[in-house]
Amino acid sequence: SRIELNRGTLRHELIVAKNLRQIVDGLIHIGAPWADMTNNQGLKHVNLFLAMNDHNNFAINGQAALILILIMMVSSTVALTVVQRSIGEIELSSTEEQSSKALQAAEAGVEQGLQTLISGQTINLQGANYQVEVGSVGTDGFVTDEDVTVNNVMEVSLLNSASVPTSVDIYWSDTADGQESPSAALEIIKYQKFAANDYRIVNFSYDPDAARRENNNFAAPTSNPAPVLNVSFAAMVSIPIAAEDQTVRVKPVYNRARLAIIPQPAGAQLPDLQRKITSVGQTESGIVRKIEVTRNQPSLPQYFDFSLYSGASLSQN
Repeated sequence: SRIELNRGTLRHELIVAKNLRQIVDGLIHIGAPWADMTNNQGLKHVNLFLAMNDHNNFAINGQAALILILIMMVSSTVALTVVQRSIGEIELSSTEEQSSKALQAAEAGVEQGLQTLISGQTINLQGANYQVEVGSVGTDGFVTDEDVTVNNVMEVSLLNSASVPTSVDIYWSDTADGQESPSAALEIIKYQKFAANDYRIVNFSYDPDAARRENNNFAAPTSNPAPVLNVSFAAMVSIPIAAEDQTVRVKPVYNRARLAIIPQPAGAQLPDLQRKITSVGQTESGIVRKIEVTRNQPSLPQYFDFSLYSGASLSQN
């Protein structure tokens, strides 16, 4: 093996010498007398030429290495960017999935709360859970979330109040809502019970429009009252409440109207006219979604106001 290695080294040196000889001959041929190796000056020039050639080769190799390093850096940067983007998309997809689970759990809680009206329920689902709280809204007065349309009715029960009011202030027609102009008139109906078979109805009618009052004979309400519950209304009336009163029904006429009902005096309360259901859904990973729903107490349709009621029998003449 050692003999074969020496032979290979010798063969390599012979090839280098042969190539060097060809280079020198070529230089002599083109008129470079300093390339003549028969004198010391020629040898010096040849050594200088070879040293310069080695330096050039080293510079070329260094440039190639630098370019290779730059390519590797660019490739690494691109790869890291792709990896980070992929990880971000995976995390986003996971978060959206968990958020959807939490929202579905909260929706299930709302459905449960609307059915039972029981507070404090906690139900575990697959990968999530929900907790439901049910509270009363508007016992000390409220503003409707939406307008009451023409001939539809908002009903206010007076039964089972913790502190029965002696009157209720009724506000209508939000001045900031252009759809409620011109202001509506109101028809207000009180249903009373004096005995087991003694039911009576008391009607009130109010119109803030003076021109319409000339034709409909409605009473004039208080115009532009002070704002209530951060809403400015076009009109207000105060309806007295007696011990026999069971229900007050309010019906807009001519136009839709947003309404506010405030019991009087201060400290008086209405029954639970609205229930607020709050449902919080949460996944095992801690994603939380919350839904709030307000449920109005059921009321009789507007056709009820045109019906006849008798505790015994009816006779027609």
